[in-house]
Amino acid sequence: MRKQERQVLENAIKTVNSVIEYELVQDTVNTRFCMIYLNETVNNLHGYASTQLRFAGMKEKDFDEFYDTIKELQLLMVDKICDTFNAKENERNENLVACEESQAVTKELRALGHEAFSCDIIECSGGHPEWHIKGDVIPLLNREDNGNNGWHNIYFSTMDGKKHCVEKWGMIIAFPPCTHLAVSGARHFEGKRKDGRQMEAIEFFCKFLEADCDKIAIENPIGIISGEYIQKWFPDLATKYNLPRKQSQIIQPYEYGHTSKKSTCLWLKGLPLLQPTEIVEPDLVKYQCKNGKIATFSRHMVQGFKNGERAKSRSKTFPGIAKAMAEQWAGNNVIPIDLHST
Repeated sequence: MRKQERQVLENAIKTVNSVIEYELVQDTVNTRFCMIYLNETVNNLHGYASTQLRFAGMKEKDFDEFYDTIKELQLLMVDKICDTFNAKENERNENLVACEESQAVTKELRALGHEAFSCDIIECSGGHPEWHIKGDVIPLLNREDNGNNGWHNIYFSTMDGKKHCVEKWGMIIAFPPCTHLAVSGARHFEGKRKDGRQMEAIEFFCKFLEADCDKIAIENPIGIISGEYIQKWFPDLATKYNLPRKQSQIIQPYEYGHTSKKSTCLWLKGLPLLQPTEIVEPDLVKYQCKNGKIATFSRHMVQGFKNGERAKSRSKTFPGIAKAMAEQWAGNNVIPIDLHST
């Protein structure tokens, strides 16, 4: 990272620390004020980095490193604010981010002071195993009836070995695999119908639709959940899950500060539509198909990756979208105001 960026970060940390120290000496301490100030500081840092990248010669590598450093510092400052003002953990929203090994959304939720856990069948790449549940997410979606007009809590362990208990999730954001659902792979559908892979993928997706949670968001590319395909080929599933289910909205990465174009569907329950935060011009390239037709793709979709990394890289949530999800769907509950009692 360049020296000037390090200096900018150091100055920002000093400023936030000054605000925390100032609030501590007041008779009434407002946790939420400190959180809002921290988030505004982070947004200013993002704006600075974008300006440097576009107009002052900052390299893409330096920009990515700067962004990652901002996020880690933000998480550390959130922990400090929570510890300093003794925020009540049992009053903080507990959120599940399903099928997310990157922890992109999980970290954004944590940066706002919420309890959030990622879950995937593989280890996380986001750097926080203490927030990651490695295993099947389905048993975590619903509480069990204990037979006495009550419910069993949801129990799980994170990768650091710590055990957790949740009475009910405040919000579930899910990114179920799209390999067998996306219409971009329609030429393989016949084989997937025959060997059961597609039926299994539909069932898995619909478990999130039926989850015991008041706030649910499910992300997937344009696929068969919203069309007539399932009614034709899997009528029993269509009846069981009331399919098709039309998506609530379709978003694009270029609406959230990224130069990529990738139609992304969101199925929402108890949540508002996700609003664009920064509309930019997508960076597109043309490609001639074998049949002679010209197709247009986002540059990031056709750039080279090491073997086995293309699908994993393309499935990661864009940081701008992850940030918007956290701020717009959970931001109104940024750590409950915790006034110091005497």
